[in-house]
Amino acid sequence: MADAKKDANRIPTLIGASSVDSTTPTLLLVDPATGRLLVSAITTAGAEYAEDAAHSSGDLGIMLLGVRNDTPNVALAGTDLDYIPTSHSKSGAVHVIDSEEDFAVLGSNKVNKTFNLTGAQTDAIIWSPAAGKRWYITDVHYVVSAATVVTFEDDLVAGDSVVGIGGSYAANSGLSRPFKTPVFSGEDAADLILTTSAGNIQGIITGYEV
Repeated sequence: MADAKKDANRIPTLIGASSVDSTTPTLLLVDPATGRLLVSAITTAGAEYAEDAAHSSGDLGIMLLGVRNDTPNVALAGTDLDYIPTSHSKSGAVHVIDSEEDFAVLGSNKVNKTFNLTGAQTDAIIWSPAAGKRWYITDVHYVVSAATVVTFEDDLVAGDSVVGIGGSYAANSGLSRPFKTPVFSGEDAADLILTTSAGNIQGIITGYEV
């Protein structure tokens, strides 16, 4: 410490060496209140971007990057509580889902089921999911040509279960409705079936199959 720089009280001052030549002495700055070393963050070259001209402060910031994820239900982190990037579609839109992660909004298999049926129907299959998968309805739209009773059912092994997207309708009317929480089947590979009492019916059901 004989060659160390001394302050006004003749106390040696701790110094570092410059990274340029590893010999030039450099002062180490310390927060006077906490005694902690003061350091500057090192970022990748070009990581900071200036604000657009519409902003007057001229502040710099680091761009937040997300990850293109064409299959939204694929995990982007190794395990629970890991840091994770935002998930985006191929066009840059942020994937946003309901908190109930078991719902099919997490699925990647979007399905549109159109139907145009003539005359009264009995257990007409509208949607037949693959083995190990279930149908999830997010939107339904249909019109009828005559006064009729429309009944959709979940074709379960133990017996058909009525799905609440039917009803009694006058001629040339019908139903058009989205569901924030999907309407879904009670078991794997169970068909969505349709029964009507009269007339023709045409429409489309949109959802997921997972």
